[in-house]
Amino acid sequence: MKILYILREEPDETVRRIIQIQSEGNQTKTVNLATDRDYEAILTDIEDADRVIAW
Repeated sequence: MKILYILREEPDETVRRIIQIQSEGNQTKTVNLATDRDYEAILTDIEDADRVIAW
């Protein structure tokens, strides 16, 4: 499963742990909106993902 995590800020320890656990056995990608401003690429990532989780 392809999971995309969209972060508005740096994740805290709990969020990092959840991402780590869900990454086991899945293909994951993380986008940080504070630093990643290529919105066309982000939209492509959203379309390609099976699941999108925003924090």
